[in-house]
Amino acid sequence: GSDEPAVGAALPYPSEARLNEVLTAEADEAALQKAYSDRVAEVFGALARGFRPDAVRLAMSHLFVAGGKESDSERPLQVGLASAVAPSGLPQGAHYIALGHLHRPQTVHAAPSPARYSGSEAGQAKSVVVVDAGAHREAKIEEIHLSAGRPLVRWKAEGGLPQVEAWCAAGRDANAWVDLELHLTAPL
Repeated sequence: GSDEPAVGAALPYPSEARLNEVLTAEADEAALQKAYSDRVAEVFGALARGFRPDAVRLAMSHLFVAGGKESDSERPLQVGLASAVAPSGLPQGAHYIALGHLHRPQTVHAAPSPARYSGSEAGQAKSVVVVDAGAHREAKIEEIHLSAGRPLVRWKAEGGLPQVEAWCAAGRDANAWVDLELHLTAPL
């Protein structure tokens, strides 16, 4: 056990609306992407000014870092170029940066501090990351694969609710969490 304090820099999902809806007058995709990335870097920089040398320094956010590997379950509108953040925009001086948004577990190698997406992709082995950090030493980061718990499966029910009811009655994937895509011709 350690009695060192911890300081966190938490940035909720930074939608374009939250970052001042009109970031630039430019219609160019590259200019929009740079404006968004620069604004996220500015906010993270302001949050990181609260980092103290005598504390464990943690940062977290739900965003798409450019260069991250997408999976089939990401929606293009959420991970398009205009919403991408350059790895250099993540805060410097953090012992660890915990990221969410991409569903595939992965390390962000070009970040200025150790950064990782925990991920939770259907059909992939689940893991947790243990971060052992102290104020005056580098963090030791270890990924531990889980052998217990429920798998995450993806159901695509093009036959609507009757198809889902039939799958449930048959006991399909009874011990799993289900990511359900339900096709309907009318509201439920």
